[in-house]
Amino acid sequence: MSFRHRGFGCRPQGSKISGLGKAVALVAAFLTTPTFLHAQAGAPDEASLERVVTFEDLDGVRDHNDTLFATIDLSGDGRYLAVARGQVLEVLDADTGRTLHALGEGSRPRWSPIGGQLAFYSIRSGEMQLWLWTAVDGQVRQLTRFPEGVDPDPTTRISGFAIDAFDYSWSPDGTRLVFASRVSFPLAGQPAGGPLILDRTTAPELTLAGIFAHPSSLTGGIAESPDGKQWRYRMQRPGERLLNRLFVMDIQSNATTMLDTGRGNLFHPQWSPDGGRIAFASVEEGAEILTSTSGEIRVHELAGGAEIVISTSDGMKYQPRWSNDGTRIAYLFGGIKPDIAVASLDGSKHGTHSFGRHVWNYRWASEGDALLLSYPEGAAARLGRLDLQDWTLAPLLDADIWSLWSQARDGSLAWMEGASGPDVWVRSAEKSAAVRLTNLASEESSAQFRLGQTETVSYRTPNGDALQGVLLYPPDYDPARKYPMIVDVYPLSRGDRWMHPMSGNQAWAAAGYLVFKPYARAPHVWVNCSGEVEFCRASRGPKAWDVAVDDVVAGIDEVISRGLADPRRICAYGFSNGGGAASHLVTRTDRFACAVIVAPALPSWIGAPLLAATSWQLLADWAGVDVLTDPAAHVALSATFRARHVRTPVLLAAGDQDGMFLLGAIEMYNALRFADKEVTLLRYPDQGHVFTGEGLRDLWERQMSFFDHYLNPDQE
Repeated sequence: MSFRHRGFGCRPQGSKISGLGKAVALVAAFLTTPTFLHAQAGAPDEASLERVVTFEDLDGVRDHNDTLFATIDLSGDGRYLAVARGQVLEVLDADTGRTLHALGEGSRPRWSPIGGQLAFYSIRSGEMQLWLWTAVDGQVRQLTRFPEGVDPDPTTRISGFAIDAFDYSWSPDGTRLVFASRVSFPLAGQPAGGPLILDRTTAPELTLAGIFAHPSSLTGGIAESPDGKQWRYRMQRPGERLLNRLFVMDIQSNATTMLDTGRGNLFHPQWSPDGGRIAFASVEEGAEILTSTSGEIRVHELAGGAEIVISTSDGMKYQPRWSNDGTRIAYLFGGIKPDIAVASLDGSKHGTHSFGRHVWNYRWASEGDALLLSYPEGAAARLGRLDLQDWTLAPLLDADIWSLWSQARDGSLAWMEGASGPDVWVRSAEKSAAVRLTNLASEESSAQFRLGQTETVSYRTPNGDALQGVLLYPPDYDPARKYPMIVDVYPLSRGDRWMHPMSGNQAWAAAGYLVFKPYARAPHVWVNCSGEVEFCRASRGPKAWDVAVDDVVAGIDEVISRGLADPRRICAYGFSNGGGAASHLVTRTDRFACAVIVAPALPSWIGAPLLAATSWQLLADWAGVDVLTDPAAHVALSATFRARHVRTPVLLAAGDQDGMFLLGAIEMYNALRFADKEVTLLRYPDQGHVFTGEGLRDLWERQMSFFDHYLNPDQE
């Protein structure tokens, strides 16, 4: 009897559906040792824990408050720390960790250079606006009053989270702010009532304008982030083109002025130390930011409006940062795996560093000729010091630090551990040892759960590549049993999101499953690979899917060889990039008893992606060859053309507001249906890429029923 005829979608009776509470954030530091570690450092002993978690405890399920979106800033004198996590913004005493002021909902706090004032973004008025808190009177007041909110193009984040597109900067005297927001400009050459004329110079997003009821950035939609967290999309309004512009606001009068900096998309503004200039990144008007191969770092003189161009070489350029003395500007170039350049105002470069991996965050060091930057290193992230005299990089702290760190003028450092905490640490300028300042998880929520333990699993692929995956055990693990296992195949996973409902998590472990996250490469994410050149190069192009299969299956074999997992009861799970990987894995191996594929990225490299004008170059870069030169390579990269090889029952899910990801799910469904395979597609009319609310709840119940059907058949 097929699964869809056996109560599909019903909550399984007696099921131990569970998850990890929003306050119990796990960090990637557990990857540093092969021994068992508690999922949260300092967790209470087993006798004090009350229960396994439920679906209601998953990160953000109760209040839609995803703690992954966190920001942090240390005041210039090192005395105060502003921390925004989820929907809570607080000012902490940097010595004691005591909460001094609870400021309510807010994100991306920035202390004034003169102290005593904190700017931040908030949606408390209904739209995303800049706000100001003043320490002397404790008052919070609204600064900007844009009718549709401050609205920078979220793609100007380049990499990272949507909130990174909302970058802004204080003037050194603490009287003004500079920030980016989009402005509508009329489109030329489109007569009313006539045809939409598309030629070689037409804005790429117009190609699909008005075709899709729920467009994405690749299907004629305008990307927006009204809360600085999730992306949403709207229809392009007829006759308009939106461009990022720069605005300066006087915080006393609230007067706002748009800088006259010419056309184009302008973003990441930074005020000079002398207060007379603003550096920013720019991309020409006709370019699509995600695929642009050129850009500039420019400097605008506030007195007179003159501008100079710091860099005009090929490659995307972004995140300019002034040196402490204002004589040089550092910037990133080359996309999400950037190089770092340092240039003088005359455009001459003082040097470049080919980093070859992500730079999560960087700033000039408070002293010396150096930059501080956080970057991935193996399974963790590190904060290092890049000496600009000889361009050597030295680790600065033995801690797992992503982008959430800040430095005071005296050299004090504050950071959140992992991607979002909850632990906050401080190392003062006078002390060499770091101190845990606070744990942002409440005592009640962090003490009530019995969590599964994690273990680093080292293994080798058939080609001899040494990899490390992460295995999560059920809270009541019995070494005498062999367990069913869910394999979260998100490529290059660091194993740091066990609390999130859209990825492998403690919920599955509490329901009695082993959860395994192999460290797997894949051709659609090869640019994210950090490691030796040959190791990363092997994950590019059509043959890279063979590499991906080896990376996943070798890890599964290692877990099985230890007598932990039942080889007959293993399911694949993939969301987004992981959904793309799962789509391909089921066409190349029969190791899985089932597969859940949510919002898959690129199950086909020839179908829906080629509708978008901007994706042709993107796919050519990822594949190593463009589709017109070698169409066979793109066919080989597409799972849909291998549907007849599938022997695995598949559950697909996508939101109707998820643009290209929805089209990819439909393509995969059609291919499997035509090949007469066991497949079900769930389309959710009110969901985007990351599910929320009742849609998330429904998907959760259906996928748990699906897992239970194929992994625990004897219990039905």
